Amino acid sequence: MSGTSDVAGQPGDPALGGGGLAVIPVEAMDDRFWGLTGQERVDDPRGWSYLAFPLSEAQVAELGGTVVPIDDAGGFRVAVPPGEYGVCRWPDEVGGGVTGCDAVDLPAEGELEATDGEAGFRIDVVG
Repeated sequence: MSGTSDVAGQPGDPALGGGGLAVIPVEAMDDRFWGLTGQERVDDPRGWSYLAFPLSEAQVAELGGTVVPIDDAGGFRVAVPPGEYGVCRWPDEVGGGVTGCDAVDLPAEGELEATDGEAGFRIDVVG
């Protein structure tokens, strides 16, 4: 899976470069995730888009997740088995604070689009 990141609703704006994504199997977004992050549990993924908290690379690994860097042009490649995932965005430094998460069902291959704007962080399969 590969993709680009951009600002939702801002045509022509440059892609959001840098930072990264924490790609975590959705079944790990249970009590373990919320306990590790110290956040109050939010069961509905639609409520994850504005979450903001520190998340380390070690915590992602403990949850069976994968760290995916976003290049300076906003491109990224996700190499995980197909399935349902929770994806959180580090806007600046990988392993720092995340600013939003989303749930996505990743196919074996395709194109992803990550956006971060008024609707919060979103990631979708677009092709």
